[in-house]
Amino acid sequence: MLKSKKIGQVEKSMLDYCLFRTKGGTSMNSKRIKFALFISVFALYGCASGSKSTSTQTLSTANITTINKTDAAQMPALHTTEMMNITEDVSALSLMANDASVSQRFSTLLQNRDVKGSLRTQKAIKNYSVKMNQRIRKKQQEQAKREARTFTPMTTTYGVDCYGCGGEDGRGGTSLGVTLDADMGVMMPDGSWQRGIRYGKYYIIAADPSIPLCSIIKISNHGLSGSGISPDKPYYAIVLDRGGAIYGSHLDLYIGRENSGAIVKVKQTTPKAEIIRVGGKSGPRSCAL
Repeated sequence: MLKSKKIGQVEKSMLDYCLFRTKGGTSMNSKRIKFALFISVFALYGCASGSKSTSTQTLSTANITTINKTDAAQMPALHTTEMMNITEDVSALSLMANDASVSQRFSTLLQNRDVKGSLRTQKAIKNYSVKMNQRIRKKQQEQAKREARTFTPMTTTYGVDCYGCGGEDGRGGTSLGVTLDADMGVMMPDGSWQRGIRYGKYYIIAADPSIPLCSIIKISNHGLSGSGISPDKPYYAIVLDRGGAIYGSHLDLYIGRENSGAIVKVKQTTPKAEIIRVGGKSGPRSCAL
């Protein structure tokens, strides 16, 4: 029998064998001829199929490579947007909301996939948009409230024995009803006396009626010194009093007696006052501490 390790050699051997038998004048069995031709056709078909398969595989690989390049080109933009989503930087989102072109691009990208790569639904996008708008409005309202509670005060000082205060003997009271004594100090909500000029840990001030009694104000960059107040640190005061000449941004700080010099101005500054608590009465003549 004819033997060959390669299909090409088998085909050549079969054909050469057929030609040799014909040229030599020797008759060949028809079955053997048919068998040889069948093997040749089978070998040729296998080669053609292999070539086609290789071509198809190459084409498929090319298509996949093209698709992957397209996806890769889109990924950086999507990744940047999702990072914005993770940090939920409200100021950045507010900026995008004010820029129509950027907002439109953000909305388009957002409709593709979330941070986990899952496709977003229209309902999820709408809910997310509503949620972020609510957060932005809340932040804006909080900012507006802080700005409304911040002002530049004009600060003066007064004593229990001030003209018209009725405390010429060294004892008087605030508009809220808290008793003040130049020697004994300030009466606390429980009826005890605390020496000095503070109500609990807060200094006492008179303020405009627009600021409710018992409100607490943080005053910084004030330039004052004395009785525990340092010009380089803010101090906290509580509104316990009013005054005929106290209105607008005017604050009047209690110092014991008029000429005690307990608190004095040591340098010129532009002070800042911030209302950190509005009201806070704990009784008819007391404030929450």
